[in-house]
Amino acid sequence: MSKLNSGNVTITLDGEKVVLKPTPRAAMAISNHFTGLQGAVPRVAGHDIAAASFIIAAGAGIKGEAAKGLNDKVFTAGISDLAAPLIEFIVILMNGGKRPDDMPSTEDSEEDEGNGEA
Repeated sequence: MSKLNSGNVTITLDGEKVVLKPTPRAAMAISNHFTGLQGAVPRVAGHDIAAASFIIAAGAGIKGEAAKGLNDKVFTAGISDLAAPLIEFIVILMNGGKRPDDMPSTEDSEEDEGNGEA
């Protein structure tokens, strides 16, 4: 997977692949709806179908008439199967669109960093 879309999460609804893209617009919609991105996690972990549908709509850019059938599609797909990838998507949003394993390492290097020694 290229770095350009490495933060995308793909789920399957009604036999169709749906790509959730971590965009600022998706992050803001989810954050506003759940009073912060972290607020979405317990709702999805609690298998809230309406919460899952909202996150899918925001991440996939599904609007209007197309969004009306999402609750049924989430139910049919099985919320327990969708919870993990949706939480993964929220974590990616929390990391600015990057997967945690794509983030730069913060491990100590062998070089002296700001210890005052010259």
